[in-house]
Amino acid sequence: MLSVINVKVQSVNKYLLLLLVLICRNTFGQVIIIDDNVVYKRGIYKDFEEFKFNRPSLPFDYKIDSVEYQNLDVYTNASSHTTYRIVFDKSGNKQLGSIFGFCDGKHIFVNESNPTVTDKTDFDQLQFVGLYSYFEQYMFMPGELGSLNSSTVLGRIVNINNGECSVVTQEVLNKVFENDSTILSSFNSQKDKRAKLKDYIALYSLKHKDDGVICRDKKMSKAEADSFIVRRQDDITDQAYYSRLSSKLKTNPAFNDAKLEISYYPNGVLKSIGFNTRCNFDPNDQFLYCIGMWKFYYDNGQLKEEDIYSISSKTMSRKKFDKNGTPILK
Repeated sequence: MLSVINVKVQSVNKYLLLLLVLICRNTFGQVIIIDDNVVYKRGIYKDFEEFKFNRPSLPFDYKIDSVEYQNLDVYTNASSHTTYRIVFDKSGNKQLGSIFGFCDGKHIFVNESNPTVTDKTDFDQLQFVGLYSYFEQYMFMPGELGSLNSSTVLGRIVNINNGECSVVTQEVLNKVFENDSTILSSFNSQKDKRAKLKDYIALYSLKHKDDGVICRDKKMSKAEADSFIVRRQDDITDQAYYSRLSSKLKTNPAFNDAKLEISYYPNGVLKSIGFNTRCNFDPNDQFLYCIGMWKFYYDNGQLKEEDIYSISSKTMSRKKFDKNGTPILK
């Protein structure tokens, strides 16, 4: 009887924990476009962040035109493909600049390359909006040295956490489905995988919607990040400081691979501590940076050096001490 009661208590505790997580996420996080009961807001998304948080910053008062692309490749099964364009009035293009996409109130259209919009800019309609939103994209491939031109239609997904857009390949789906052996096994057993891409991506996205969203925060700007990593007066201890950084660096889409690096001497005394991370302010920047406050110690536990780094690992300040704790003057 007692074991039955314990099982019931554990079940209740798990339920209450899940409820608390959901309440906290909806209270302290921002509503994102895949949340329950979200109504798509009509407007233009200047960037991925506006799409993610269902907050288009520009009004959408245009008509939409469709363009049909025909398959040119007789050696593949690629079909024709419909894309969409914004129709500008005769008075000339309104200066929209670079945008991620737009919503007409019912459907969402994207171009993940964030093009500067003209009346010839193609946008693809999202066929599924979720943890991984799915769309298809026409790809024209001109022939070389007199060979025939060809084309294909590619399935693509957009990661709701970081905006990363990927062509759907077996390797990509193995990575997406790696934490769900049931879905992965079922997909791999399919004979015509191409015809089932959208179905399986939708299945995974719906199943993992609650546990798959790791970031409900707007991406920090470089200036915001520089300000955030500075130690504050309310960071009373080193532990409080590093805990505050950890809470954001591991969840904000401005950062990848954030890790608190800690090393020790053979005698167990702390040797060094500080954060490393890759920043997403520049998509071509793949360097692993030291950021914020880094501390280094002697093997007797005395502070040896304290360095402060900017978000791009620029040294902002450096203090050195001898083994007795006396500052070493430059």
